Amino acid sequence: MEKTRLWNGYWIAGTDNPAPYMRKSFVLEDVPEKACCFLCGLGWHELYVNGSKADDRVLAPTVSQYDRHVSYIAYNITHLLKRGENVLAVLLGNGWYNCRTQTAWNFCNAPWLDKTKMICDLECDGKVILFSDSTWSVIPSPILMNQLRNGEEYDATKEIDGALLPGFDDSMYPKATYCNPPGGIISEETAVPCRIAQNYAGRIVHRTANSAIYDFGTNLTGWCEITLEGPKGASVSLDYAEILYPHGTLSKANIATFIKSGKCQQDFYRLKGSGKETWHSRFTYHGFRYCQVSWWEGARLLDIKAQFVHSDFRETGHFECSDSLMNKLYQCAMQSYLSNYTGIPTDCPHREKNGWTGDAQLAVETGLWNFDAAESMAHFARLLADTQRPSGQLSGIAPTAGWGYNWGSGPGWDIYLFPVRFFRRCSL
Repeated sequence: MEKTRLWNGYWIAGTDNPAPYMRKSFVLEDVPEKACCFLCGLGWHELYVNGSKADDRVLAPTVSQYDRHVSYIAYNITHLLKRGENVLAVLLGNGWYNCRTQTAWNFCNAPWLDKTKMICDLECDGKVILFSDSTWSVIPSPILMNQLRNGEEYDATKEIDGALLPGFDDSMYPKATYCNPPGGIISEETAVPCRIAQNYAGRIVHRTANSAIYDFGTNLTGWCEITLEGPKGASVSLDYAEILYPHGTLSKANIATFIKSGKCQQDFYRLKGSGKETWHSRFTYHGFRYCQVSWWEGARLLDIKAQFVHSDFRETGHFECSDSLMNKLYQCAMQSYLSNYTGIPTDCPHREKNGWTGDAQLAVETGLWNFDAAESMAHFARLLADTQRPSGQLSGIAPTAGWGYNWGSGPGWDIYLFPVRFFRRCSL
């Protein structure tokens, strides 16, 4: 039974800034015993309270068929509030909701396609004291571009000091505007959140005068976190791939073929020039083993690590035996499974990122025997049901913007749904 709520808040949007901050200050006479922020921010969002991120989840909420269902998250923010002035700020990224890139799968023509938007209620000790409306301010962020299959561009010279903190004067910035909702039923998120689960160190395997290719030793999903220094305006780019050409340079030939506009798996950072700076992307993710870092105008890379991002499942099963090859095969299977579960089960985390039904049904039992993944798989089952046409026809991918019905349509889904129902009953 999906959990919904009656909202006090309204759907609001900012400007056409690729990733705006939606900001609201408010005053508390006393810190409440319990404060919960109910938030749906599309496509992906990050919630900040007095400058601190509300929790450690990333790429939230989990993708859905937005014109049928969207997910809200209940954040416990009691520990972040204080007496006096407080500030809520929601950073909005495009995610799956606003895919403007032209690709083979037509998400740039999705029926829900629109600029980022949000709805929010802040409830303190059972009473709604604040909600989203046209009094919220819209603050531009330094994220100049973010697209799911392309990457992210961040200009640190455009950071606005203090914008997320109390005492900041936001009167010069535009106010939020009311907007139409995405169309789907708003229900509480049940899928396991995505988190940064592991860090990998890399070693240089190829170098030029202004670039270096790092090998992290395994395929993974996520991004690289970099620490660097240099003058204001210096820049670096990060290109991600899973294979190298025989002569040692990075190859995207096998993953860029279906991306028809923009870069493929490339992040970009411009320095603000204030000593050591640490950064990673927020509203995209990549599938890779190798990352090529290129630098200009005096940027100096001090450190780099690959961050493995996936649905943060609790491990419930494990296999080990006396045969080292079998153990290695099992480890590879687990790495592959987690790399292809970033919110939903996917076919690949680099070229497509699509929720292919056939891949999901082949891997479902592997996932359920090894991880507490039933709720996330139930989310995907609902997502698939949301793609169903009145005739009963299913798409081959979920979500879908219309692609996948007439080619690649899904297999018999009793194969997928039975183990999901079975494991959910066993976990009660």
